[in-house]
Amino acid sequence: MKLFGLVKKTGALNTAARELGMSYSHAWNTVYKINCQLNHPLVVTRRGGKGGGIAYLTPEGEELLKSFTALQKEIRRLIKSTGINDKKTSLSA
Repeated sequence: MKLFGLVKKTGALNTAARELGMSYSHAWNTVYKINCQLNHPLVVTRRGGKGGGIAYLTPEGEELLKSFTALQKEIRRLIKSTGINDKKTSLSA
């Protein structure tokens, strides 16, 4: 989901991949595989020329990111309310 968030933020798959320390080809393959498994794409990419390409989330991709972010916040709230303070517990995805 970090990749989706960075695509939304940067508007470029290459930039999002670079910020994650991921190769462009790995990011592109990840997006391609996810898009192929669904009835509708979550990320759309357009090849660029001199200025580079663009990437953006579709409405379904936006909704998935929004839902995931809300779920992540709720899980963090629940963990905090239990008093669990385990640094090994990570909710990043």
